[in-house]
Amino acid sequence: MNPRTRRLQSDQKKIQDLADRCKFICILDQTGGNPPNQYLISLHFKAITSIDADNQPVYGYDHKLRIDLPEEYPMRKPYFNFVTPIFHPNIAENGDVSINYTTGLCMDDLILFIIHMIRWENVGLDDPFNLAATRWGRESWDNKPLDKSRIFDEDESNELEIDQIIIKK
Repeated sequence: MNPRTRRLQSDQKKIQDLADRCKFICILDQTGGNPPNQYLISLHFKAITSIDADNQPVYGYDHKLRIDLPEEYPMRKPYFNFVTPIFHPNIAENGDVSINYTTGLCMDDLILFIIHMIRWENVGLDDPFNLAATRWGRESWDNKPLDKSRIFDEDESNELEIDQIIIKK
């Protein structure tokens, strides 16, 4: 079995384990082969979807994240794209997610990092991907996370340390 197939199998298991452990994550679709190289995942967390005319956040609670693993994966980074609106400095208006990837990061850790991102627990205002969200973040955000619910049940102690991954275009 080649290294890419082994990694795809490992990632499939880790994504499934993550969904099994967290009631706020649901795998909607897995396609692109066996093992899959494309996923559609639903994340049920409070996040900003837009800003209204009074400069106040509009919230959403069900966000669809598409993951595409290119042919060169894991040597080339995965592609993350929200197919539902998300307003965040590190997520482009078209839904593309800006994340610094290294081959040692597993897919479950990357998904957890993105969850922390949309909950505004991990915000990179210095290297923006969305200028409007960055401006709003600098001027109006109170530097508090949006969603304080635990990602895992109380007995889970292995949540990702959010400083492990640096946001990068």
